[in-house]
Amino acid sequence: MTAIVELSSGQMIDLSGCLALSASTDSQYQLFLKGFKQPIKLSESDGLQLKELLEERSVPRGFVVRTVEEQQQINQVAMEKLQVMIDRRERGKPSAEAEKFFQDFQEIVDEHRPAGKKLFSE
Repeated sequence: MTAIVELSSGQMIDLSGCLALSASTDSQYQLFLKGFKQPIKLSESDGLQLKELLEERSVPRGFVVRTVEEQQQINQVAMEKLQVMIDRRERGKPSAEAEKFFQDFQEIVDEHRPAGKKLFSE
């Protein structure tokens, strides 16, 4: 997908090929593009304009930017449920419901097998 923009200096740039934008010490910006060995030098105004455009495009529409603390608070319930599942697995003991299910499964399988060919019982 191409995303061509025109900067204030009149330069046209395809943002889909943009790898990096960095500020240099001499009030200029360097734009690194796919397929180019050397960076393209941009004026300060073009660099700032391009930086704003890239920041706008870096966050998908409908996406909410949150701090780590906010996201952790939102994820707290899921993290607690995950911890319970991990604890159960570490204990290694299946629940009574799982044991009952497996016993029923064994009986059903053996019911449909001929005598002397039972898998779980004889």
